[in-house]
Amino acid sequence: MNRYFTLYCESKESRAHGRTFAFFSEISYTVPDKSGFRGKEKNGLLRCPKKYRRETKTLMVVTALVILAVICRLISIYDIADDGLNYFFSLMRTVIYIGIIITWGVSVRNRVINRSIRRYMQTVAALLLFWFVIRSCKFFFMDGIISLQYYCWYSYYIPMILIPMIGIYIAFCLGKTENYTLPLYMKALIIPAAVAIVLIFTNNFHQLVFGFPFGRAEADPVYIYRPLYFVCLGLIIAETLLFLILLLMRSQVPYKRKRIWGPVLPAAAGILYAIGYIAGFPAVFIAAGDMTAVLTLIMLSVCELCIQNGLIPSNTRYSELLKASTIGAQITDADFNRCIVSDNAKEFSKELMRRAVKEPVEIGNERLSGAPVTGGYVLWVEDISMVKDVMKKLEKISSRLSANNNLLKAEVELKEKQSRADEQRRIYDRITEEVEPQLKRLELLLEPSSDPVKTRENLGYACVMSAYIKRLGNLILLGEEATFLMSRELEYSFRESMENLRLCGVATSLSCICEGIISKDSAVAAYEFFEMVLEAALPTMKAILVNLTVEDRSVKIIFALSCPNSSVAADREFLKRHNAYAEVSEDGDDVRITFLMPKGGDTK
Repeated sequence: MNRYFTLYCESKESRAHGRTFAFFSEISYTVPDKSGFRGKEKNGLLRCPKKYRRETKTLMVVTALVILAVICRLISIYDIADDGLNYFFSLMRTVIYIGIIITWGVSVRNRVINRSIRRYMQTVAALLLFWFVIRSCKFFFMDGIISLQYYCWYSYYIPMILIPMIGIYIAFCLGKTENYTLPLYMKALIIPAAVAIVLIFTNNFHQLVFGFPFGRAEADPVYIYRPLYFVCLGLIIAETLLFLILLLMRSQVPYKRKRIWGPVLPAAAGILYAIGYIAGFPAVFIAAGDMTAVLTLIMLSVCELCIQNGLIPSNTRYSELLKASTIGAQITDADFNRCIVSDNAKEFSKELMRRAVKEPVEIGNERLSGAPVTGGYVLWVEDISMVKDVMKKLEKISSRLSANNNLLKAEVELKEKQSRADEQRRIYDRITEEVEPQLKRLELLLEPSSDPVKTRENLGYACVMSAYIKRLGNLILLGEEATFLMSRELEYSFRESMENLRLCGVATSLSCICEGIISKDSAVAAYEFFEMVLEAALPTMKAILVNLTVEDRSVKIIFALSCPNSSVAADREFLKRHNAYAEVSEDGDDVRITFLMPKGGDTK
């Protein structure tokens, strides 16, 4: 006997190796192991068995068991043997049918892919098993307990009513995901089914389903069908027809209009059998008097034909699919013995297959990949010649882009250098523009003179001008880096100018209170006003006292000068442009100037 094992693909592992073999992550496989595989080898490749061989054997075994069960029934009915043997044959018949039901239910678990459909079909198997068990209890274990025998009989109608309804649920789940939940209106089908079951179970009180014209004193009394029975029968037939219609509408397989005849024929046979049984045709009772067995086989046939015809998605014949596919794939057992292979699959050493399971292995223009599955491994070959060609083209493109990138980088660096040079030129131009009057005057001061006294005096003035040019340029450069400067920078500028004034024979004194920060424009404007005062007073200035205060971004300068014949005056245009205030007062040779620039005194 062939031994089989089931391989369930590890979905995460399979997905990790790409989409080429991704369909393995969605299905499970029932494949023979090496010892039980009856195929032949050709050209070193393992061949699959002939098509439908296993299904044919299964059908033959089931047919033989059914014939054996029918023979057992005929022996029991016609008392061919004694009572002990009749009892044995009846029990044997029951065991055969129960075994068929259980075997089919287990096979459904391994074959049907969709979890919801699989559960509904297993429920059908459970209801059929319940039917046979309750029938066996009635005839074998409740002899003489009339009331319980009645309810066992009524229990037959639980599976008869519920199984067609479950068929509707199965048809409605076709094409849906495993987590699909039936809509509320479909779940409402349980209401008429439950009402019908309750009416049948309460028949002893109202006798609207079955009538007993001669009473219910016996376990198998004479009964007639009442109107509610035909209502229940109509419900069963309507559910069966609706199941077949939904099956045709929702199934996704090709040629489904031809395939639907598979389940339609046994379903129609079941309806005709029920009509003949109700009508009391003698031939029906002689040939198929066991209604439980007949309807069970019919229902199993309908479900099985739906699976075999592909109307209900199943997990079978994947060995044939793999064999016919263009993918060079194979499934091995845990020892890397090949079990199922496709026609164009190549044979590899076990060591190479072990490496491929850990990580893909390149073999020329092909790549061997693998993934673990329950009970073994799946391996497949991919043609990567196109990928390699693309990689070569990408390398060439990358090389060209790298060269272009170097050119662009050099161009950007050149532009950055040019930008920095332009910025420096702009700053120098601005400084030159700001100190242009001083530069012109400095040029005149540095002209040679025959008078030593005049030369010494000019050099002193030149030092004052140079200190101003240096410190004003420094303030402008600092202002290019930040909007605000430390107020100490203004103090340093004042001190250097005051020190150079001493070279002109001027007595100087500087008092500073500089705290916090000051705007760059305010610092430049205050220093420019300071320089204007010095240049206006220098020809006759003998002494100068300056008090500089910078607080809360505002500037206040107080000048006290000893300057006979002074020409110091406030430049109103300058003050207006810088939003500043200046007051000049004279007392003989003494001049007092107060300069105030409030917070935010930027250039207008």
